[in-house]
Amino acid sequence: MNKTSRLIAVYSLVSGCAMPLIWTVFFITGLVSGKDGNVQLGFLLFAEFLTAAVLLAAGIGSLRRSKWSRNAALAGLGMLLYAVIYASGHFFSLGIPVLAGFFAVLSVATAVVLSLAIVIRTGR
Repeated sequence: MNKTSRLIAVYSLVSGCAMPLIWTVFFITGLVSGKDGNVQLGFLLFAEFLTAAVLLAAGIGSLRRSKWSRNAALAGLGMLLYAVIYASGHFFSLGIPVLAGFFAVLSVATAVVLSLAIVIRTGR
């Protein structure tokens, strides 16, 4: 496994593990309230945890050198890119620039890692 493939695998694993932890912090700190009970939050959480599951599967598969892991990494990183761009805008609109900046930095990092995964996948 080359360094770029290892980077993609580790980034996928770390991101997949971090997503549930970040949501836990959001609930504990009150940034998100479970008592709102709206359908939108339920679907958002489903999408977020699905993203985390795909990223974890892709990372583990990549470390095990499974053939399907490259496609899973592309899917998971694409899902993650959408999520972090959305989160950046969401926290910017709430007037929380620190979190908006954090997710903006993650957006750039994810775009770079996704670009590397695309280059590897296409063999260019």
